Amino acid sequence: MRYAKILCFLFFIFTILLSQDCDDGYSYYEDIDSTYSNVTVQDLGYCFNNGDLEALNDIISENNFTEIEDTFLLGTQTWNEGRLRFLVAGYYFSGVEQQITTIPESIGNLTDLRKLYLEWNAIESLPNTFSNMNALVQLYISNNNLINLPENFGNLQNLYILDLGYNNITELPYSITEIDNLGYLWIFNNQLQILPNNFCDLDLDWDNDDYFGYPYFASGGNMLCENVPQCISNTSHLNTSLEQYYYSVQIIVEQDCSFLESFENNTIFFELDNVYPNPFNPTTTINFSLKKSEKISVTIYDLKGQLIKTIINNKLINTGTHNLLWDASVNPSGIYFVNISNGLQNKTQKIILEK
Repeated sequence: MRYAKILCFLFFIFTILLSQDCDDGYSYYEDIDSTYSNVTVQDLGYCFNNGDLEALNDIISENNFTEIEDTFLLGTQTWNEGRLRFLVAGYYFSGVEQQITTIPESIGNLTDLRKLYLEWNAIESLPNTFSNMNALVQLYISNNNLINLPENFGNLQNLYILDLGYNNITELPYSITEIDNLGYLWIFNNQLQILPNNFCDLDLDWDNDDYFGYPYFASGGNMLCENVPQCISNTSHLNTSLEQYYYSVQIIVEQDCSFLESFENNTIFFELDNVYPNPFNPTTTINFSLKKSEKISVTIYDLKGQLIKTIINNKLINTGTHNLLWDASVNPSGIYFVNISNGLQNKTQKIILEK
């Protein structure tokens, strides 16, 4: 009995010493890979980077994941040398059980992350700090609600696979052409009408498929109808997409050029009628009307042009008059702008929140 007590005491002292061996910025957690079935610790280490843990915790807290009580329970995680290397957080089996809508600023802490899976969530925007993850090699963020990418997105210099399919992206930042290692770029089924002037600087295989039948480049299902860069105007993959659910089959989705006729006629089929009350506190009603059914987005921006709220996201709205309530209880006093758009034309009205 005494011998057993001595062993237990020695083990206790040993674990304390181990916890003290963690470098600054790291915290001690024992037997994580055996405690959590969704976590793999490749080096069997006990020290985990505090910045990486903060990013995971912020994803949980900012998206109100009430069912997740522990940072290590988010998605499927792989760690090595105390850093998060792979994260599967798509809205599917082995990912998250509730859709992610917000990516926190602290995502930039994941500077050693190599693979990130975020498919089938409801993410509308990425913070500028997203580009701090410059060790990232593979990024899968298809089937979200992305409208654009950060201007500094080109900082992801090691990115090799970039899947942006099935979003609502209207333009790509010029910096994307600075990603020298990019081998796969999928931008199909977005709302792209133009591409950066230097788009052909990307060193992509524009015409071919890999061993498994996946195209290195694909841009079907957009609105690339005029001034298309030569590198893709002649490629066989201008209208190539992948079927949505398993990405196992190439399909042809032509560019949607129907907008050109409407644009040439300069006809606007929607109107932002009134926002009342204005000034308001804390709610106001946005009134708009459509002369024909079409896909509409209604968004709120602040004085700096930053997106504050997406009320309607590219949703097909029927002809007639419509009313939307915006509750700005969580927003500070100031000047805001209501924007209604069909992807081609915009109407904007200034509103004032006074608390």
